[in-house]
Amino acid sequence: EEDKETGKGGDELEKVKVKVMKKKLDKRKTKLLIRFPEHLKKVRRKVMMRRSRI
Repeated sequence: EEDKETGKGGDELEKVKVKVMKKKLDKRKTKLLIRFPEHLKKVRRKVMMRRSRI
């Protein structure tokens, strides 16, 4: 039973790490995309679609 609980805790930590990594990547992408406003609109739309699924 204890192993299962620690396993869950590990999964949660992994998810958080992945989220942080994604945020860092998103920031980098947005910095690049600020130069291309038309493209930024499309990407923002895609991001909104992704978030609505989750």
